[in-house]
Amino acid sequence: ECTNMVPYAPDIAAEIERPVFSIYTYLTWFHAGLSPPAFLQSRD
Repeated sequence: ECTNMVPYAPDIAAEIERPVFSIYTYLTWFHAGLSPPAFLQSRD
């Protein structure tokens, strides 16, 4: 299962020389898109 792969992803990626994505990396990426940094600053 991909949910159990997170601790092993760096080792797998090093062995196959390809990036390894899991449900955790997907959700982290998706969440970052939902809460972008604030670009506007208040003008006091």
